[in-house]
Amino acid sequence: MTRRINAGAGEERGERCIRQRYPVTSSLPCQISKCSLCCHNTEMVLCDADVKRIESLGYKREEFCVEVDGVLYLKNVNSACVFLRNGLCKIYEYRPMGCALYPLIYDPELNICLLDHDCPNYYMFYFEEVHEKTIRKLVAEVFGEKVNGNA
Repeated sequence: MTRRINAGAGEERGERCIRQRYPVTSSLPCQISKCSLCCHNTEMVLCDADVKRIESLGYKREEFCVEVDGVLYLKNVNSACVFLRNGLCKIYEYRPMGCALYPLIYDPELNICLLDHDCPNYYMFYFEEVHEKTIRKLVAEVFGEKVNGNA
């Protein structure tokens, strides 16, 4: 069922009311607008499962990730994710969990999950409790800290 909703903060930037919103796991809003902004100068963290999944495709760790203060991140080449080619992800079906759930992010100061307003299409997405639990679990695993609300 399609229903009209108020785009809220998005209207301040000139976006019109939208008729459909998509779960954060959908790439449709990005495909429609041909947007890959989140893949440029990315600071996407990688958990062990992400690294193993990408390595299973034949990539060596040093080809796709860098370590900063004990945390693994996706590598950028020429200011873009190493896997971005012609605006598309080479490993889309195997992409890191953080990529799969973006624009959902965790704000440690407020201890909340929210949609990242740096994403030009954030107003077209919604998230559910299962997405929030997954992000909290990812943050806890990667940064080795307890995140309130983590299941």
